[in-house]
Amino acid sequence: MPNSSFKLIPIIVSALVLWMDRPTEPSTPLASSTLEEVLPTQATDSKSGREPILLAEAGTVEERPTLMDADEMPSGGPRHKWWSLDLRSAIEYDRNVRLDDGARFKGDLRNVVGLDTQIRLPKFLGTSTTLGYSLIKDFYDGLDQFNVEGHTFSGGFNRPVTSNIFLSLDYAFIWFKFDDEGYLQRHSFLPSVYWAHNESFASFLRLNWDNNDYVQVRELSGDNYAAALREFFFFGEEKQMFVWAEYAANFNSAIAKFESFLGHKATLGYTTPIPGPDWLQLNLEAEFSYANNKYKSKDARFGNGFREDNIFTGRIALSRPLYKEYLTVEVSHNYLRHRSSFAGRDYTDQISGIELQAKF
Repeated sequence: MPNSSFKLIPIIVSALVLWMDRPTEPSTPLASSTLEEVLPTQATDSKSGREPILLAEAGTVEERPTLMDADEMPSGGPRHKWWSLDLRSAIEYDRNVRLDDGARFKGDLRNVVGLDTQIRLPKFLGTSTTLGYSLIKDFYDGLDQFNVEGHTFSGGFNRPVTSNIFLSLDYAFIWFKFDDEGYLQRHSFLPSVYWAHNESFASFLRLNWDNNDYVQVRELSGDNYAAALREFFFFGEEKQMFVWAEYAANFNSAIAKFESFLGHKATLGYTTPIPGPDWLQLNLEAEFSYANNKYKSKDARFGNGFREDNIFTGRIALSRPLYKEYLTVEVSHNYLRHRSSFAGRDYTDQISGIELQAKF
C-alpha cells in the first residue's frame, strides 16, 4: 500500500442507524457507514482517514443501542427467534475521493456489501446475552487501493432494573484491513443505561472506552474515552414518527501528542412515514450534526501550529419495503463539510447511493 496516499471521505449516515437506535425496536440490524466521526470521533491519519467511517459501517459497539429483549421494552412486541441475519448491498458514488498527491475531486463508484448476524442466548438470572459478528467490505471501481474490509466480533449483556430502566454492557473486537493489509485492531467497551420515561420520551446514556492498535501507523494508537446522552421523542398514534437529539464528548489520547484531541459533537435526527397509499409505504429519515475537535499539541507536519476541525454533516434518505419486513430498498444523499485550520485536512464531499437490505 503506498504510504503517500490517503483518503478522507465523508460520513454516509445510514437510515439503519436511526432504526437501530430506536429503543422500541427489538432487533439490531447492520449499521452501514455512519456518523463519522463515529461516536466517539476518532483521529484520521495520513494513510487513509477512512477508519472512523468504516468502523461505523461494521456496526461497531459505538453506535449499537442497548441489547434489550422486546418483551421487556416499552411498546416492543415479542421476539420469537433466537437468531437474526441482516444482509446489505449498496452502490454509491463518491464525488471527492481525495488523495494527498494534490489531486482533488476524483469521483468513483463503489459497491459495499455487508452482513450482521446475532445469537440471543437463554436468559440467566434475568440477564440477556447476545453474541454477534459483522462484516463490511467495499470495492471501488477505479481506485481499488482504497478498498477496506472490516470484521467485528461482539457480545452484550442486558438486565432490566425496573420495567422501564435497562442496564447494558457491550464489548466488541474490531479488525480492519486496508488495501489487503492489516490496519487496525480495536477493543471497545460500552456500558449504557436506557430509561423509558413514558411512551413518548426516552433517554439513552452511554460511556465508551476504546483501545486502538494501528498496525501501520503506530503514532495513532492509544485510548479514546467518550460519553454521550441521547434523548428520544416519539409522536403519532403508533409512535412511528420520532425526533432524537444527542450530545457527545470524547478525548482521544494517542501515542503521538499531535494526534490527541478533545471533541464535542451535537446531532439531531428525525424519521417519519410519508403519508400516501398503503402500497407505497415511504419512510423519510434525516440527520444533521456538528462536531468540533481541538488538538492538544502543535503539529510539525502543518507549520508547527495547533489544529482545530469543525465538521458539518447532513444526510437524507427515503426507504420503502419491497417484500414485507424482509426486503427494503433505500436511496440516500450524504454531505460533509470538514473545515480545518490545516489546509491538508480541509475538504468537502458528497456521496449518493442506493441500497438493498434483507433481514432474516
